[in-house]
Amino acid sequence: MKLNKGKSAVVEFIPRRTHSRFIIGSQIMGIPIQDKYKYLGLWLNRKLTLDDQIEHIRKKSDFIKVKLGPVLSVCSLGYRKNLWELFIRPLFEFTLPINYFERASSRKEELKRVLKHTFKGFTKLSKTVPDSLINSLCGYDIAVRGGRNHSGAGSQVDKQS
Repeated sequence: MKLNKGKSAVVEFIPRRTHSRFIIGSQIMGIPIQDKYKYLGLWLNRKLTLDDQIEHIRKKSDFIKVKLGPVLSVCSLGYRKNLWELFIRPLFEFTLPINYFERASSRKEELKRVLKHTFKGFTKLSKTVPDSLINSLCGYDIAVRGGRNHSGAGSQVDKQS
């Protein structure tokens, strides 16, 4: 198979306490070696942590919120929630494979904080609204969703065997 060198990259996945064998910026057969790469909407880094995806979600949601600002300021709470579900929730769905295997609880908690922050931003809810109300309105628990996603994938494999 011939690869498009302009749309490809090599990322060496390594254990978290290990050093890379490849030099970032060099090439293998004309394909650049990078420390992170965006694949189908998910930022993958060498250590397979959530850091790069969390940063992407922050930037992307802020950009979308600014662009939709005129609409968000005049529509109902239900409509703003629908816009969040349409434009922002998929960004969190991309994190599910990495989140399931993420060992650092601090990164998982940061992802939850970003989820609440984006939801509050889109719905124009006050920063002082209790988390329990945000969780109820949002209706999206990333930890539960990640578990379902992973176990669902496993059951598909079992059915095929």
